[in-house]
Amino acid sequence: MGSATAVTAATAGIAGMRVAIMRKPIKNMYLRIKPPNADIVISAPQRMSQSAIERFVTERKPWIERAQRSMRQARDAQLNAQ
Repeated sequence: MGSATAVTAATAGIAGMRVAIMRKPIKNMYLRIKPPNADIVISAPQRMSQSAIERFVTERKPWIERAQRSMRQARDAQLNAQ
């Protein structure tokens, strides 16, 4: 397999948030909020510019913050119930 299947990972600070960026041989960009710590993970096409990724995250910042808050509250509620 050549470099077309390579996945590269990096972490960036975007709009005051820490974002893990995975560059993959895909066509679309995907945003995930991963439990349990509500980490932000972006899967992006290998050829997509950094500025396009930053714009994508910045435009979705309100949604990201709501999703993180909700996930953290659910985690804390589960920990307090134990």
